[in-house]
Order: sequence, then C-alpha cells, then structure tokens
Amino acid sequence: MNSMVRWLAACFVIGSALPGQEDDALVAELRLDDYVRVVGHGATSIDIAFSRQVVGETIVRLRAVFGRERAEKAWTGIECVVNVHGKATAEVDEGRASLRTGTGEKGYTATIEVLGPSAWAPTFRNQAGQGSGAYHFAKVLAHEYATVLLDRLTRAKPTGWTFFAAPAWFVQGYEEYLGVWATATTNRDEVLAAYARRLEDQDRVRFHPTFTVADAYLDGAVFVHFLHEVFGGDRVRAVLDAPQAEFEAALLATLDVGWPQIETRWKEWREEALARSAWQVHVAAAKTPAEIATAVRGQDLKHLPEAMHDKVIDALRTLAGKDEYWRGEGDGSPHRVVSLPFGKDRWALVVSGEGMSVPGVSWLAVHLFDAQWQQTQVVNFPTGYRIALFDVWVERVDALPDPVIVVRLGSIGSFGDSTYRQRQYYAVRDGRVLLLRVEDEGGGATTGSFAASHPWTGPKVVERTAEQWHARLASKDAAECLEALTWLAGRHLSSSEERESNVSQESVEDSLRWEAALAHAPTRALLQELATSPQRWIREGAELALRGAK
Repeated sequence: MNSMVRWLAACFVIGSALPGQEDDALVAELRLDDYVRVVGHGATSIDIAFSRQVVGETIVRLRAVFGRERAEKAWTGIECVVNVHGKATAEVDEGRASLRTGTGEKGYTATIEVLGPSAWAPTFRNQAGQGSGAYHFAKVLAHEYATVLLDRLTRAKPTGWTFFAAPAWFVQGYEEYLGVWATATTNRDEVLAAYARRLEDQDRVRFHPTFTVADAYLDGAVFVHFLHEVFGGDRVRAVLDAPQAEFEAALLATLDVGWPQIETRWKEWREEALARSAWQVHVAAAKTPAEIATAVRGQDLKHLPEAMHDKVIDALRTLAGKDEYWRGEGDGSPHRVVSLPFGKDRWALVVSGEGMSVPGVSWLAVHLFDAQWQQTQVVNFPTGYRIALFDVWVERVDALPDPVIVVRLGSIGSFGDSTYRQRQYYAVRDGRVLLLRVEDEGGGATTGSFAASHPWTGPKVVERTAEQWHARLASKDAAECLEALTWLAGRHLSSSEERESNVSQESVEDSLRWEAALAHAPTRALLQELATSPQRWIREGAELALRGAK
C-alpha cells in the first residue's frame, strides 16, 4: 500500500467517526439526495463518499442547533450542489472552498466548490495547526454548507436585514463558528482554542472608532463564540430573525445592549478565553491538584492528550476522594470541570457513565467543591435507562443568568427502537443539582421519567407539599421554577395503579404528592400564567405540565 493510499484510508476511517459514532445512525437515516447533490470532478470515490458523509453529519448537527423543523423548512425546495474536485482550481485549494448562491427559474440555488482531501498536500497546515486530514476538510465543507442555512433563514422572514448584507466579521465568523461547531468535538475544542490564542494581540478586535476585526474568518469566529458564551446561542440565533433593516440595529436590539457594554464583556471574556486556550501550559506548570483542576475547566476530559492524562486524572482523584467508579474498564470517568459563578459551591467535577451496554443505564456523578477546592457534596443520579450519554458541556441559555450543564443523550440504533436524541439541562443550587429541562434535540421540551423508585431522569426530587411546589413555581430564581415545571410535567405513575413486586416503580406516596401538586388550584392558575411567559423554557414547561394535568 503506497503512502497516498494509506493516507486516504486513514482519512476515510477518521471521517467515519465525525462528529462521533453516536450520530452515524442519524446520518444513515437521511435521504441525503433530498438536500444536496455531491458531484465528483476528477475526485476519487472515497473523497466523494466522505464528502457525502460530512454533509450528512453537518445536517444532523445544524438541525440540533437551529431546530429540526426550522432547518428542514429552510432546506426544502432548493437546489444545492457540492462539486468535489480532484485537483486545485482557481476557486479551491487545500484551505479554500467557495460558495455561489442565487435565485432563478428553479428557485434558490447554491453551488459549493471544494477540493477533495486526497488532493491536498501532506504538508498543509491550517491556522489552528491542523494538517490536511478529515477534521480540517469537515470544517471547510461544513463552513460552506452552513452558509446556505444562514442565508435561507434571513430570507424567510417578511422583513429585515439579510445575511450577506451583514458585515464580514459576522458573515464569515458565523460560518466558521458553525463549521467548527457542527463537526468533531476535536474541532470545537482545539480549533476555537487555537483561534482564541491569537487574542494575545489585543489589536485583533477593536471597538474604536468602529468595531473591526483583523481577520473576518478567524477573529470573527472567536467573536461569534464570545457572543454565544456570554449572551447564549438562542439570543445569537434570534438576530437572524430580527426585523430591523440594518444588521447592527438588529444585533444591539436582540442582545439588548449597546457597544460599550459589549466591549466591557468582551474584555472580561477575552482574559478568561486566553487562560482556557493555554490550559496545557498551565497544567504542565501546576504544582497542586487544585491548580490542575482549575486549568482544565471546560475541557473534554474524555479525550485528554496522552501526555496530560495521568497527571490530570490523578489530581482529580485526589480532590474527589472516593473514586471506585472511575477505576474499572467500562466504568464512569471524569468528563468536565465546571466553574460555578455564585453560591458556596464554586466548582463541579462532572463524572459520567455512558451506559453503552444493552440494556444500560447512563448516569452522572457531580462532585461539588467550594472556592478552596474542598469537596462539599457528591450528587449521583441516572440520566436514562436504555439511553446512552454522548457528551457533557456548559452552555449559556436565556432562562438563567448562570451557564447550565448540558448532557447530550440518545439511542444509537442498537436497542431495537427508533433513533433519537435528547438533551438534559442542569443547574447547581445550594448543594443540589436541579434538572431544569428535558428536550428532544432540535425540538421542544419533552417529559422526564419519574415513574421509578429513583427517577430515571435526574436526581431524586425533594419531597414537598403542594404548597411548597407552588412556592417553587413562584420563585424569583428561574432554576427553581424550571425544576418544578420539569417534575410536574414528567412521566409519573398514577397512585391508583397497582405496583409490581421486584420492579423499580414510583411509590404510591410520591405519586400522591405529584397528583396533589397538579390538583392544587393556585398551582394550576400559576401554570396558566406561566404558559404565556415570554421566556421560552418557562412557557414550554408550563404548557407541558398543563397537558399532563388534563
């Protein structure tokens, strides 16, 4: 086997795992030809097959981010072609693809030109230091395909600015951000960190006399990343729907801030992002377990570099103390270190068990620490029966002032049921982990499972009276309100249902508490009020609870 054939084989094998094997079944279910035609122009059959796969994975991820129904509507009735070239042209080379869009007799058209990966020079390196392999190719192609969705979404509204009328930092930056985010976790972690390291040069992003960036692609992507982390993805995506005629007016109105406030938040975020991007340097220099744990906050601990693995894991074990469930093959393992912005608990170590066996139980163990890294609590709970856990990360959402812990789960096609994906959202309050929301990925809120002696979805809920549940719903802390909504809307057993012996089932007492809370007149009135809330999570949670109360 010559070197080029070996490289192609490696590229195809790596590509088959982008963005993760958990999504292979969803990609296989796609009728890809309904979305796009992939056409070879001197490209190898492997390159063409890999290009089809990357587009399929991009579709799956973008549906999850923007909502399945919304994305499908934008992709329907258009003609999109991806031309995969076997050699460089005036339009494409290793680091450059192109996109042409337009409207004509056949409606909306989009044509993407990309160089097949087997034609790339082995010495090529992109701005993040990646070579000419599967991850970079996936990012390049996803960047262009994401543009079609962004353009279509702004064209779909009755009035307002359109995508290509926005400044280059937003157009190219949002495209590059999605190209990174919609592919491999490796891209998301490594590429965004590499881009952020460039911020050591403060002049790359300027706010005066007007807002400018040095590189629309790379610095633009970092700034869009900043907007997501500080204002939340929902808020950034809402800019696309804004009715203002000019982009800047739409951005400021949707974020509900002015440029001075954005600049202040940017400067704070920039320092934190620089520290995170240099985490390996900080780990190498660290002398104590606490310093190591602080350095790896936000990193995917399931995929640590080999040279860092033992030092990081040993430090976390020292801090966490009891760790039997970390040791055996197939056991859980550390997944993320999370910074908590307020309260006595300031750090969380999230340990996850994937539940990949059949049948299997996925689970989390959340170790809570104070500001001095003294462990205060360990909260263990399942995240699903016959549902596997794929990833854990931290995300800003509109509902809360503090970031939430997001858990991505789903079936993987081997359980004999239909393929689906689910997300669960958690917050930490007063030594407890609260389940805030369960949603179908790309869809709306759905119900959690509370019908077992210990819920299959999230921590065991504190026993409360109907009046106490009403007080939680009325709380000024949205996390407490959302926890109550999720429990009220969840799947429970009726108190009159006969219990089976040797089966994990919700107790009659717990069922009676749930029924009493739903029957409580002030609670039902408050649910009606919350169902009109401008806050989407609260509104959807209340609507779901009211449907269950009928």
